[in-house]
Amino acid sequence: MCTRPRRAPCPGQVGLFQCGSMSPVDEVKAEPRWVAYVAWASCVVAGLVYLVLKQYSYRCVPGDENIYYYMAKVMAEGKAWPYRDFFFAHPPLQLFVAAAVFKAFGASYVVARSLPIFAGLASGLAVFGIGYRRLGPLEGAAAQAAFLLGYDVLRASSHYTGANLGLALLLWGCYCLLRRRDVAGGLLLGLSAQTVVYAVPGVIMALLWRFAGEPRRALRAIVAAAGVYLLVSVACLVLGGAAYTEAVFRYHLMKEVRSTDKVRVFSRMFLLHNFYLAWAPIVGAAALAWWRRGSTPAAPARLRKGADGEPSCDARTRKGARRDTSRERRRSPGAQVPGAFMAFLNSRPGFVLGLQAYVVGYAAFFSKLREWYEFYFLMVFAPLALLAAYVVGEIGCGLRVLCDRTRWLLVLRSLTLCGVVAIGYGFVKHSLRDEYPNAADRRMEWFDAPPLGAVNTAVRKALWREERGIDRDYLGLTHYLWHEMRHLEEVRGAAAYVRKHSRPDDRLFGESGLAPLVAFLSDRDLVGFVADTNTKRISSGQLTVDVLARKIDVPELRFVFASRQRGKYLYVNKFLQAWLEGHFTEAYTFQSRTRPGVTWMLLERMP
Repeated sequence: MCTRPRRAPCPGQVGLFQCGSMSPVDEVKAEPRWVAYVAWASCVVAGLVYLVLKQYSYRCVPGDENIYYYMAKVMAEGKAWPYRDFFFAHPPLQLFVAAAVFKAFGASYVVARSLPIFAGLASGLAVFGIGYRRLGPLEGAAAQAAFLLGYDVLRASSHYTGANLGLALLLWGCYCLLRRRDVAGGLLLGLSAQTVVYAVPGVIMALLWRFAGEPRRALRAIVAAAGVYLLVSVACLVLGGAAYTEAVFRYHLMKEVRSTDKVRVFSRMFLLHNFYLAWAPIVGAAALAWWRRGSTPAAPARLRKGADGEPSCDARTRKGARRDTSRERRRSPGAQVPGAFMAFLNSRPGFVLGLQAYVVGYAAFFSKLREWYEFYFLMVFAPLALLAAYVVGEIGCGLRVLCDRTRWLLVLRSLTLCGVVAIGYGFVKHSLRDEYPNAADRRMEWFDAPPLGAVNTAVRKALWREERGIDRDYLGLTHYLWHEMRHLEEVRGAAAYVRKHSRPDDRLFGESGLAPLVAFLSDRDLVGFVADTNTKRISSGQLTVDVLARKIDVPELRFVFASRQRGKYLYVNKFLQAWLEGHFTEAYTFQSRTRPGVTWMLLERMP
């Protein structure tokens, strides 16, 4: 006697490498138990490989994340708060999460560097969950691997810019909406918008997609998202007043932006390092265009034919699914939505078209920005990874029936898609290699990650290359390792010097890329909590040199951290050069073999 499937998938979920159908009823399939086991095992393996590679990230580097580490540290200690006591140019959740983690686990550099790493891992798990439910188990595992092990995701997850945390909240919010947990999804989406501004388009598109399917249920998510966003905004207005709107909104409209070569940024992001993600929407569109109803591989004969005149297992499953769907539509507040449109939204092709629409929407948003930063593109890497997994599934559904002569069209379809991928890859890589080189030829230097022990040898043999040439192709993982080896671990010596030669009430100042890190490592405070010394604040008129000088020129100021190239100060210190030369002397200097040409120094105030 036949039994019902072991697990009834949600509408739109399909099994191993199955082509999509317009009807969610047609997609209710029994899955072999081993498929789920393989998918979850692949998920664990991809996560472990990601964590192994991220062990090379626990070194000191210059960057804006050092500002946020220091700000979160003083918040955890109760010394200062954003907008009221110091300038912070972003929504607040990024700092409050870091401060809560520091309060719970201590403000160490290892804990600080773990924040973006585990946020990236959480995003990868959300990609797996979304892909598992909407594309299939193995497609979900493929999407997670494509996302976590891509060059720019690996690189961006080394830096706590807020993009990783905002993306994790956005993806888990979308996952909750797919599970019809609308209030939880709305809360997570609202918190994502309060983490980074450029998550707002993704939040809006996710809510619109939910609204298109079930308008009344979607209102819960919309109200939850808007409510939590407004609640945080009101709290920040009470805390900082006009300084909150000045920093988060008005400053970004006033600041002077550099000229961004958008073609160059796009080419490097999507065509040189993440080609499979850039090509996925195009190949995915081709796969959808070559879609036929009923192209799913046929069920085995033993399931199609019932025993002793009983209805077949597949027929009973379909009847039960139709009854459940009919009852759900009668009960659902979204019953006014046409049934065919609902079925399409819940189908595999509908989900893929939704991903493509999401990518197009973000492309339109990015085109309107005056300035591009590469970590902005994290917001589209997750749907692109899902599209790449969809392409793998569409190719696999043809290869799976390779021996079935009656399904030759599926085989031809898969081979054609493979050809499109190969031709596109060869053409783009050849045409862009000389026009957009990654860097000049040079020799790279390897540093072991102490926690990995003997694993370092395996990683080095598999992925590392000593010579970096602009006329040769390298794996994205190799580019990632090159990025991680350009650290500035020598800054720990400067922090040790400050700690040894200063009192707890002495203060520091300096360029925001490293001075907050020196203060963080030495357990000293910055003068006036001035952590963000971005020169755009001065060029925009938001901050003047005279106001800055009056704020920092106090008796407690003991050290200034600065850098110099060709005899001239860099960054904000170039505006204060006369003041520095008249009141400070060099106390500690160092250079780095990973970043030649720049001298870093601690300037100590003269008696």
